[in-house]
Amino acid sequence: MRARAGARALHTYTSPVHPNQLQYARGERIIAAGRLLLAVFSLVALLLDRDVTSMATLPFAVVIVLYSLVLAGFAWRFPFATPKLRMLLHVADFLLPALLIFTTHAAVSRFFVFFTFSIFSALVRFGVRGTLYTSGAAILTYLALALIDDRMQSDAGYLVLRVVSLTVITLFLVYIGALHERVRDELARLASWPRPASGSREEVVRETLALARDVLHAPRALLAWEDQEEPWVWCAVSRDETGDETRLTREPPGFLDAPELQERLGTGAVISTPVTGDTMQGRLFFLDRDDFTYDDVTLSEIVGRLVAIRIDQLNVAERMRAAAVGEERIRVARDLHDGVLQSLTGAALQLQSVHNLVGDDEARRRLRRVQELLEHDQRELRSLITHLRPATAERRVSPLETRLAELAQRFERQWDVAVAVTIEPPFPPLRDELSGAIYNIVHEAVANAARHARATRIDATVRSRDGGGVEIVVTDDGHGFPFHGDFDLAELDELHRGPATLKERVASLGGELVLHSAPSGATLEIRI
Repeated sequence: MRARAGARALHTYTSPVHPNQLQYARGERIIAAGRLLLAVFSLVALLLDRDVTSMATLPFAVVIVLYSLVLAGFAWRFPFATPKLRMLLHVADFLLPALLIFTTHAAVSRFFVFFTFSIFSALVRFGVRGTLYTSGAAILTYLALALIDDRMQSDAGYLVLRVVSLTVITLFLVYIGALHERVRDELARLASWPRPASGSREEVVRETLALARDVLHAPRALLAWEDQEEPWVWCAVSRDETGDETRLTREPPGFLDAPELQERLGTGAVISTPVTGDTMQGRLFFLDRDDFTYDDVTLSEIVGRLVAIRIDQLNVAERMRAAAVGEERIRVARDLHDGVLQSLTGAALQLQSVHNLVGDDEARRRLRRVQELLEHDQRELRSLITHLRPATAERRVSPLETRLAELAQRFERQWDVAVAVTIEPPFPPLRDELSGAIYNIVHEAVANAARHARATRIDATVRSRDGGGVEIVVTDDGHGFPFHGDFDLAELDELHRGPATLKERVASLGGELVLHSAPSGATLEIRI
């Protein structure tokens, strides 16, 4: 028996019942209990005051008690009433007291509490709108019944007081109902908050800030935070004025205390909450709303924690991807070292042996040129392997000027083209990663001009820009690209034109590329 009861309870608990149905079921039970109490004690009041109670009133009151008793049993036995049944019960609860007063000429004041009961029932069943409709009908019905009651006509002040009482009760109930609906809406929005943070940083931040604004009903939100492993401050501003636009920028350290932040916040009402996670810390601001309340402050703290969780997830995902890329780079470096580099070394040794066996000077000179090319490729491959492996604690300084000078000499020997590489002004020591990126871009641009444009002269200029950027300009006197004109990186991608590998390198660095192509040559302007 106990096992059967437990199984039945488990089945009841897991039954597919919508939460709204449970809420309405509780409401109907409360209404049923209140209806029964009012009916019973109204009958008791009539029996205690027999002097003013007519013989027709008592039977009608007994009918209302029986009606309330039946509905109470029904509410406990079958709590999930349909919307039509709730409306039918609401109309019956409203009309029965009115019919009692009208048909039995009972005193209107005795059954005033039934009108307030109808208004409360409307709030439980139908919310704010149903409360307003029911209150209007109750006031009109009470006035109509009072006007045909001789006892009420002689006491107009009492009538006005009762009407005002119904109005005040309605105002309070509407306020409570609106507050309840708002809280329920906010809880629903918080419950639907997405947990996984997938996509790019811009996409995740845009979605997160839009959700935060939606919960607080704020026209604008600003999020500024610092990552533990980055030296700048991320700043994102989300507004709904232009179709849910979000701008994500990187600001210098100390931005959270800078006057520029106050300018972006504006002069309106602001709610600020800390956003602190395992990998970041900052502040979240909700702006441009004039009716913030203390409840909104508490809600903003909850939203701030959710935002911190999403940013943490984003940072962790990016670090996991970086770790996976790092492991793959180590594997590629190991394969290159054990495979291609060893093969080049063996080929160089074989060429040296052949060089010693050949007696012809011209043949020995050509073999020596091949050896030099192999030695250069070995150095480049070793440099690539070094870049692929994890950096040591002490950053190594890469001689970018030397590598670019060797690049120019090699292309002159190999392709019979004049190459001039200029660095202005002389760069400070660069990390291997940045030095390698600049070298690869110049190498790719010069190689394209030499191989495909049939250029006889190539000029490459690498200059530092204010703010830490680098500008690379490569000009050649070849026949240009198959298309002519001026194009930026976005236009080249849209038209599926231009040097594919070079575009990928620039895009991966977040740089800009402008291509000028003409029959007399081409110019590449690259900024990273």
